[in-house]
Amino acid sequence: MVIAPNISRLEYTRGRDGVKYFELTAEPVTREVLPGLFIKGWGYNGSIPGPCIQVCTGDNCRIRLYNRLTSDTSLEFLGLPLPFAETEGSTPRRVAPGGYIDYSFRVKAQPGTHIYRPGINTLVQLNKGMCGNFIILSNDDSICRDYSLMLQSFKCPSLRPGETPEGSFDIDPYADDRNLFCINGRCYPHTESMKTCYGDSCRIRFSSGSSIEHPMQLNGHRYTVTAYDGCRLPQRVPRGIISMSCGQTCDIMVNTNNPGNWLCASSVPKQNSNNFSLNMGGMCCGFDYL
Repeated sequence: MVIAPNISRLEYTRGRDGVKYFELTAEPVTREVLPGLFIKGWGYNGSIPGPCIQVCTGDNCRIRLYNRLTSDTSLEFLGLPLPFAETEGSTPRRVAPGGYIDYSFRVKAQPGTHIYRPGINTLVQLNKGMCGNFIILSNDDSICRDYSLMLQSFKCPSLRPGETPEGSFDIDPYADDRNLFCINGRCYPHTESMKTCYGDSCRIRFSSGSSIEHPMQLNGHRYTVTAYDGCRLPQRVPRGIISMSCGQTCDIMVNTNNPGNWLCASSVPKQNSNNFSLNMGGMCCGFDYL
């Protein structure tokens, strides 16, 4: 299974018809991004980002979306071919506040990393935290360690630059700039480290639920890109920095031959801070050898 540090995996029930039944609830969420510092956003099942959905090619899935927001919402699955019946022309079928809707489809795509997010009112709902990973697993995967990292950024206008006080703070979904940068809903050093051992086959899945770009690097290591947006590349491509755009996913394989306690982080200085403070923070997490 894929490990998403600080994020739960969405459990399912299997019906007599073999269908995997999942339930997602779109709702207001208060998320602790730093000790004592909470953001007031929107998410799924009490989490920003939402829980990780893991399936296999060939699975028949039914995802029930409950809406506890004050506006209509819907689900779209980026890069996945869905039946036309699950859309309203160019947008996914929507659900009004207080209602629910079922999305039913067979997973036809190859194993890979995808994103689910709102298909309507996306500007506000995505920027307030609504997104999650939809991962198609391989039945014969020999990867020792498989991690999933969702990148997000937020603007809390009431925070004074350089300060990270305790309290709960509203998000401005219309802001062009950002002052909090998160991996799996937390800011460094509140993020959980990835663990590995020398010689492990280690995959890291990057996903961007952020409206701005995030160039990511893994200090002390060489790695190769194996897939973009759930599509495997014909050959592995060596890279040093990966630029993640909104809605994009990227899988890398890490050459785990340099023991130590390293950082996986954005290469943009502003994104490596907590509200422009001088200490290391923001969009970083550890990569630690056991």
